Amino acid sequence: GTAITFGGIPSGIKLIYVILDGVSGSGTDNMQLDLGDAGGLETSGYQTATQVINTDDTVVGGSSTGTIDFRYTAASDVMYGIVTLALMDSTNNQWACNYMLRLTTAELLIGASSKSLSDTLTQLSLGWAASATFDAGSINIMYQ
Repeated sequence: GTAITFGGIPSGIKLIYVILDGVSGSGTDNMQLDLGDAGGLETSGYQTATQVINTDDTVVGGSSTGTIDFRYTAASDVMYGIVTLALMDSTNNQWACNYMLRLTTAELLIGASSKSLSDTLTQLSLGWAASATFDAGSINIMYQ
């Protein structure tokens, strides 16, 4: 499919790991992570910066306010790694995110983001910026 949503995240959670094992998509769209509460997934108010470190040591960067954006460089790329989400401030439901992912092309994706939700986090969704679909790998979450 184009997205996977993990719902039913219990209140009181302070730490979430999103684990990517051999995940790839059918195109070159960026993969995105959206956070949500009981009112739905939120698509604005993110403060995201991301970098791709290429095999020739060049760096390509970007930023986003609409999502946590993972830059994806080629349809043949496969992602491995862990995305960490931590509750920074429970009074305004502010979450911090950082990630370091390896692509099979030996490139490294690194990034960080923060987002304040309108209510307690209850769901998150991982999908593609446009029409790509997942074509390999597994995604799981752990929380505490």
